[in-house]
Amino acid sequence: MLKKYARFFKCSALSLLVLVICINYSEANVQISETGLNFFDFEEIKNDFFQQSDFNISNTYRSIDLEAVAKNAKCLKQMIEIQRGLRKEMWARKIVDSWGKIPSGLLNGNFYELGEFSQCLNIDRNGKRYETQYCLGQLTFEANLGIMPKSIGFGLNHNHGFWQMGKHTNIDQRLLVPIAEKKISITFGMCLPDSCSLHLTEKILNDVILKKGYKVKVSFPDNMCQVKESPSELKKIDIAAIFVLVTFFCLIAASTCYDIICTLTNRVKTQALLIFSFYSNGMKLLSYKKSKSPDMMHCLHGIRAISTQWVVLGHTFMMFAVLPARNKIDLLTFIKQYHNMIILSAPISVDTFFFMSGLLVSINLLKHFEKTKGRINIPLLYFHRYLRLTPLLGVTFLISMSLLKFLGNGPVWPLLMTKDTSCEKYWWSALLYVQNYVNPTEMCFGYSWYLSVDMQLFVISPVIIYIVYKLKTKSMSILLILILGCIGCDLALHQKYDIKGMKSRRMDIIYYPTHVRFSPWLIGVISGYIIFEARKRSVRIPKLFNLLAWLLSLALLAAVIFLNYPLIQINSEATWLAYGLYDSLSRVAWSIALFYITFACVNNYGGPVNWFLAHPLWQPISRVCYAIYLIHYHVLTVVMGQLKAPDYFTELKAFHTFLGIYVITVFVSIIASLAFESPFMIIEKLLFTPAKHAARNNRSENTVKN
Repeated sequence: MLKKYARFFKCSALSLLVLVICINYSEANVQISETGLNFFDFEEIKNDFFQQSDFNISNTYRSIDLEAVAKNAKCLKQMIEIQRGLRKEMWARKIVDSWGKIPSGLLNGNFYELGEFSQCLNIDRNGKRYETQYCLGQLTFEANLGIMPKSIGFGLNHNHGFWQMGKHTNIDQRLLVPIAEKKISITFGMCLPDSCSLHLTEKILNDVILKKGYKVKVSFPDNMCQVKESPSELKKIDIAAIFVLVTFFCLIAASTCYDIICTLTNRVKTQALLIFSFYSNGMKLLSYKKSKSPDMMHCLHGIRAISTQWVVLGHTFMMFAVLPARNKIDLLTFIKQYHNMIILSAPISVDTFFFMSGLLVSINLLKHFEKTKGRINIPLLYFHRYLRLTPLLGVTFLISMSLLKFLGNGPVWPLLMTKDTSCEKYWWSALLYVQNYVNPTEMCFGYSWYLSVDMQLFVISPVIIYIVYKLKTKSMSILLILILGCIGCDLALHQKYDIKGMKSRRMDIIYYPTHVRFSPWLIGVISGYIIFEARKRSVRIPKLFNLLAWLLSLALLAAVIFLNYPLIQINSEATWLAYGLYDSLSRVAWSIALFYITFACVNNYGGPVNWFLAHPLWQPISRVCYAIYLIHYHVLTVVMGQLKAPDYFTELKAFHTFLGIYVITVFVSIIASLAFESPFMIIEKLLFTPAKHAARNNRSENTVKN
């Protein structure tokens, strides 16, 4: 009897479970149907395209001119061969198998199915390579986004900040933004004979879809096809880049060999022949020792190195947000967590460099004015700065425009290579450091905007510092008025364009222009003047005041990082005033905090913070920070841009990637700095150092060696 009841309850429970599953499945089907995600069967479309389509020329081109018929005759013939080959030949099946499929996890933000890139471009037929092309296309359909998870638009909507950051770095986003105007686009990879035009393929596929009655459209953007895994043809600019690199390599090899031979044989070295020596220049670049000179501000080495690491960290996470990922929705969770504001606030690190730039130029020019009684050779000053920055920048641009494309491959590789003509049209504005005004929306490598702003601030620095030198403390009121003017200008632009978050045109309006970015630089100038004057007397800071000042400085830094939290959320309803006040005042607050940290450390009131920031081990990294800034994004591109399938984003994975990127970048930057930065600094010294000083230095060096 008990067994009978047990069997009855078991059957009842099983029936109830099946009923619940059916109900849930039915509800899920309704929800998916309402979103529009089950409007089509892509596998059926693909099957009909290859096996049911009529590739007869007369049927395909009944309404098209004879020229189009002749152009695509080979393609149609090859498609017929594939149709027949699908019955028994592996090469034909590999072509079809290389196509992408509708991916799982659509509601989790996975709108990418890139197919098999390498398989498509390595089809073998009867022992010979079958010429194919791998292309990216989009399936677009209408969907009820109101029924879909609210967060699905995060990182997918083209108005969100991550996409603007993508524009800032010249990423082609035509296939990376899947949601726009109540439509969803799924990016997929496909494999075709290399003779087939996208126009023809698009026409045939859409005809198949139309016959099925699906409310879907297929489109293929231009320049999204690849016929080889890596480009093999050299253009003129590629040859020019190779010539430049080979020339420098020969100079480096000759100079380094000369240096080593002279060192081993104890011969006197000629300074001019050591210009390109990796041995001598490397010893200087990688040396670390704490100088006892009162003029040295060792804490700046640590601040500069950490700020550069912050830039690389921010761009690494940005690449995860911009590139295809299987779980885009998890990015919403990422920005909702307060501790991640440390990463999301990375753009403020740029203001650290503006502050240090103003600080150093202020101290150096005040020293010079004091020594020369207000006289300065301005053309020579500008030439020194231009020679210091431009060679490495020019070589970086040259390699990026030419040889970089040979260092990677993959489905999204063309999206990461700049396809527009901005570099060809505006290379001169980049090398003249005026692109943030001349062509702010068509920058040749958007990350270089900082160099333009920094150079423009350096150009006006002699006038500003001369006023400080002449008027002393009275000049502070002038600088404060300029800072207030910068804040007012920022607020006025926010109001005029109703800027909320990272809207369209944000970068060229309130991010690139010098007139909205120079408040940290001016605070740096004021800081330089205070530190310069403080060196002339003994500085004593009361313990209580020092403690309170440190707490206030750290509180300001934390406030700048974390107060941005509500402004970057996708449901933020903040007004232009809130965004304007944060953008303008955060830079001022950040720079004031940096001023006291620097002032305290320079005057030995920094305690463990000064010990950490001024540690000699920061010095080699600090010296290559300029090279790291120029090179890190290209390392990111090469390492992350070769993905063959959408990655899965996690914070731990992104941080692990950052560590690898940073180590590689430092290594490459050391080589780049030794090859294209150090030699020009030596050339400048040889050209402009008085002959008697050079002779004295040589005699001193020989005396020490003997």
